[in-house]
Amino acid sequence: MTCLFAPSLEQLIENQRLDIEVRRAEVETKSKEIEANERIGLRSIEAQEKVQVSLGRRETTNILIRVGGFLLAFLFVLIFIGFAIKNDAKDIVIELMKYVVPLIIGGLGGFYIGKAKGKDEASGE
Repeated sequence: MTCLFAPSLEQLIENQRLDIEVRRAEVETKSKEIEANERIGLRSIEAQEKVQVSLGRRETTNILIRVGGFLLAFLFVLIFIGFAIKNDAKDIVIELMKYVVPLIIGGLGGFYIGKAKGKDEASGE
């Protein structure tokens, strides 16, 4: 005696098998997507590291240029003062210092006040 429900039972089993295959394919697709996102993330991190390294090099170069320029200017001033003192031109050196020293103090003070205001504005936002 054959069962009346055998064809529908076979169809139900076939549908479940197909459903399981579809779910496996979805899981496989999601795992591939996760792996691709992981690779993209790692490449992004590597690129950011390279950018940070290049910015650090640029910053170091800028600092070296500033310090070197300051030292060169300071050396030039010392040579000029030494030359003037050697040639009995102390009055010229004293007069120049009366004008140059306040100018330097004002410039540095203004720079640092502006720098402090920039930090205050940045922290206030």
